[in-house]
Amino acid sequence: MITPVKAQKLAKSFSAIKVWFNDYKLIDINAAELVNDEFEALSYIRSFPDSTYQFVLYNPLLKTIFAVTELSFANDVFDGVADERNLHCLIIKRLNNDYGHIRINPATLGESIGNLIQTGDLNFSHYPKFEELYTVKADNTLKASKFFTPDRISLFETVGDIQLLINKNTLLSRIAQQDSHSDWIHLLNMAAHLE
Repeated sequence: MITPVKAQKLAKSFSAIKVWFNDYKLIDINAAELVNDEFEALSYIRSFPDSTYQFVLYNPLLKTIFAVTELSFANDVFDGVADERNLHCLIIKRLNNDYGHIRINPATLGESIGNLIQTGDLNFSHYPKFEELYTVKADNTLKASKFFTPDRISLFETVGDIQLLINKNTLLSRIAQQDSHSDWIHLLNMAAHLE
């Protein structure tokens, strides 16, 4: 539960982020301007006010929302990877193109990206660092290959621990953290460069 004390700490962290991201504005999670199709993921976390920080950072030009929640929503979306005891920093972003369904997770010990990619044509052999860091699943090879540009792969290699889900033209990304706004800044910076 996001208690008043925890909410106060989050408010300070959000203020710190705004120093770096002046183009994001702090608004209530129930604000009318967020009620639209591109952010349908918010409808779930709005239903649980005790588990979600009630303010979000929103950038209308980048069509990007940053929210903080403790809900198992992150677990459901990311196959149980998230620890529900942590806060989950969610980026919800509208993309300009339909990339099908893509899931990018940090590679765990002993996993081989070769047998986790569920498409035959995605090939990351020219990016050994990316192969070492991530597992990728995609349902449409042609659409997914358009997402993995050299610039984006380089960006993921720099971050190293991102979890990302793309549903056609909606991107959802998260980091689990312990009240460290430096991770949030890194995540927002990454999202800003994804279109």
